[in-house]
Amino acid sequence: MNSCLYDCDVMHNRLAPKKNKFAYKIFMFYLDLDEVDSLSRKLWFVSHNRFNLFDFRDQDHLEDGARSVKENISEFIRVRGVEIEGGRIMLLTHLRTMGYIFN
Repeated sequence: MNSCLYDCDVMHNRLAPKKNKFAYKIFMFYLDLDEVDSLSRKLWFVSHNRFNLFDFRDQDHLEDGARSVKENISEFIRVRGVEIEGGRIMLLTHLRTMGYIFN
């Protein structure tokens, strides 16, 4: 399984209009888009397109609802000259947490 939970420190640094700097911990999910369905079957607290502690919703990542998230990303990068030819796409993202979206 290539998907994982990614723990990191984030630093905010603003120089204007007033200096402000602080750091905080966050966690994100690093998902192999080919594993989203199997991941939700292996981990009770993660689901795909349904409510759970953490859930990955296609609608949160889709521009064209007729295609999958992977197909949308593949088309987005193809138009910009990048061909992955069926390769893996990894997505570092927040999942919905108890139904809430954090952007």
